[in-house]
Amino acid sequence: MILRIKRREQYIQSKLIWIVIQNILVYFGLFIVIYVISSLLLGDFSLEASSYFQDTIQSQAAISINPI
Repeated sequence: MILRIKRREQYIQSKLIWIVIQNILVYFGLFIVIYVISSLLLGDFSLEASSYFQDTIQSQAAISINPI
């Protein structure tokens, strides 16, 4: 992208804004891809919907531990 800007500060500012916009788009795109794939595989985006969570993580979270 070629910009016609007379001041150097405006050029640098436009580059920084473009970098921020690109990063936001990349992270948003990754989120959408992860959401779609997990929805297709698990049927839900929630971790609680997976059998691994219910069998492994939730059973260990309910264990009471003596503070001593």
